[in-house]
Amino acid sequence: MDLGDYYAKQFEDYPTSEYDAINLEIFKALWAVGQQRTELENSVAELVVKARAENMSWKLIGQILGTSGEAARQRYGALVKKKPKKSA
Repeated sequence: MDLGDYYAKQFEDYPTSEYDAINLEIFKALWAVGQQRTELENSVAELVVKARAENMSWKLIGQILGTSGEAARQRYGALVKKKPKKSA
């Protein structure tokens, strides 16, 4: 028996259970919300980059997003271009 036949037999002989069935409506709704979440996260990231470019503090960004400034910096800091330090 080749590998393809082996896996076909495994698939055909698989014992189904109540846990194998999913509610398709819930699946589709959850998938749609996941897509929206991704779009929103991308928008938040864009706005954080713009806010930092306008010198908005991490503390304020964190407050707006419902978290701490440090948490916001850790999450979005890598997206923000570092400004060169001013020389004395």
